Amino acid sequence: MVNYPRRKYLFEAYCDDHEAWPELYPEVTGPYFNKIWREEFQDVRLRKHCRFTKCPFCVKHRAEMTNTSLSTATRTEAKRKLKLHLAWAHKRERGCYMDKVAQAHLEPEKYISLAMDGTDKFPNGFPHFFEITKSTDGKRLKVHVYIVIVHGSERPYVYLGFENLKSDPNLVCECLNRTLQAEEKLRGKLPPTLYLQTDNCIRENKNTYTEKFLEWLVERGVVKAIYTSFLPLGHTHFDCDQLASCISEAIKNTDITSIDQLTKLIQKCFTPNPHVVFLDGVMDWRKLINPENNPNFPVGTAMCRPARGLCTKLLPTVKKRRDYMTEQSDLHWRILADNHGHPFLQTKYCVDDECWSEAVRHWDTKAPRPENRACDTNASGLLPTDLTWAPRKPLDETRLAELRLTIPLCEDRTSMSASDYAAFMSVLDELANPTDQDDLVLPEHRWSFMCESKEERPPVSNGMVDALRMPSRNIVRNLNIQNANRADRRMGIDNDILAKGLFLAVHPNYTADYDEEKKQEFWLAKIDNIHQEEKMVDIRYWHTAKKNNASYDKCMVTYRVYMGKGARTDLIPLSRIIIQIKELTAKKAVHINDRRRILNAFAAAEAEAAAVAAVAAASTDTEDAESVEDE
Repeated sequence: MVNYPRRKYLFEAYCDDHEAWPELYPEVTGPYFNKIWREEFQDVRLRKHCRFTKCPFCVKHRAEMTNTSLSTATRTEAKRKLKLHLAWAHKRERGCYMDKVAQAHLEPEKYISLAMDGTDKFPNGFPHFFEITKSTDGKRLKVHVYIVIVHGSERPYVYLGFENLKSDPNLVCECLNRTLQAEEKLRGKLPPTLYLQTDNCIRENKNTYTEKFLEWLVERGVVKAIYTSFLPLGHTHFDCDQLASCISEAIKNTDITSIDQLTKLIQKCFTPNPHVVFLDGVMDWRKLINPENNPNFPVGTAMCRPARGLCTKLLPTVKKRRDYMTEQSDLHWRILADNHGHPFLQTKYCVDDECWSEAVRHWDTKAPRPENRACDTNASGLLPTDLTWAPRKPLDETRLAELRLTIPLCEDRTSMSASDYAAFMSVLDELANPTDQDDLVLPEHRWSFMCESKEERPPVSNGMVDALRMPSRNIVRNLNIQNANRADRRMGIDNDILAKGLFLAVHPNYTADYDEEKKQEFWLAKIDNIHQEEKMVDIRYWHTAKKNNASYDKCMVTYRVYMGKGARTDLIPLSRIIIQIKELTAKKAVHINDRRRILNAFAAAEAEAAAVAAVAAASTDTEDAESVEDE
């Protein structure tokens, strides 16, 4: 299905492609284009109706194009503006987003890309029945479904929660924090750059609270830089909507009467299987930085100033200069830290802008910090341990009366068991009499990350920590490498100790039926994590199409992160490691000195094997001679 409402619009797009790539797209007439479509591409169809909300700019100018009562000049001008608008929204803005996704796939050690969006897939509430009766036709429990897709990760994340949790920045920050914690545990450490893609919702995403939480992550050193982007109004549908559509199709014709049933259904509706988490509570980030909940953020009580202009419409001067854009706020944020570690915000309206705005610092209020701790100007002065659980959203009596009427009617449905009904009645009691947040048990991590651990660990070179070392090998090196290693040892650097983020040349692990001509002499991998007690190493494979990749007299052998079929990561013993490599070249190739070390390792291994074989053969001959003498 193509995203065009009429055939002539698709034919016009084909003509544009012909002008750009005449050798690839031959010139054809409209009737011939339709004939080939009917005969050869019967599976390609136009969308009859798009259920998503429309872009007002597109709707207005598309109507002008088809209005025959207008002049030809007006209709031509509307067509020109619409063409510019679509090229901006779908090629440049969405293309910028896809470039970030590609970077996260190709270089996961440098970039992590997240797409976040909330959805509502239960129009009549929960429990869900695909056949509606008069008795159960009512608004039951509302369920938040929040989706986070990590590009290049093993699986997406889906967060669920009942309506006692507010759909506000606290929910967004909680989902973002949990996702980053899970990725840090999975990868060993987070990449320095975070790409974040969300929609233009002011209530959840484009506001001071969410922006300040991102600044707080940079200040704490969780990541070094954050780039947040928002697709243009009416063109915000992206990866998360695809997963949301799969969830909608899965639950459409199914009775769902428990959270466990919903969790299993979501895990099966998408590949790779989503990681589903039910939220019992969210952090109270809003109260921490704005205790009085005053929208003006008074400098005497709020930790920061409000971020003005994040949600205001486009200035008339900018709109006049660019007639293909809609009236909306800046689409791109950049959050970095200065030399003192203090975060600052820069924005730009669209991807076409070459320069970012002036740096803005909002952590400059005189409000006392928690426990009256001192803090520098332009620093938040906040710690993860300052966070507490957010209070449950109080339901008014009208809503509680509606729930008390609709939930008991579900007991008569045959698909609902007695245990499921009792669970929903307990949820109803919690909504009527919510537990005080002070009585809830705080999470063990207290919303902090592993990189923020303050435990002082002795250096691995002083013998107090049993660090994993490279297997001892008698490898002959040249004089330059020997001198460099001596200099490193004088500085306390031990190149034989395994470290996260460095590369490894490892022995291949081919199957018995693999073609001998296609085999490589070694595989390249990057260390993701180190298990000292088990003496095992988590690695992520890198790939090259070149054969004889250890031979330094061949052409340059470049590598990239392996994204093909089969295992992309592995847990290997130390015996599979050949050498450790500090870094690749600028062109992502193994340096010639490291390739020489690999060749020397192979030569040493062959010499050792030959020596062992000679010793074994000599011992065999001796035993045979002794047996002959005995006879």
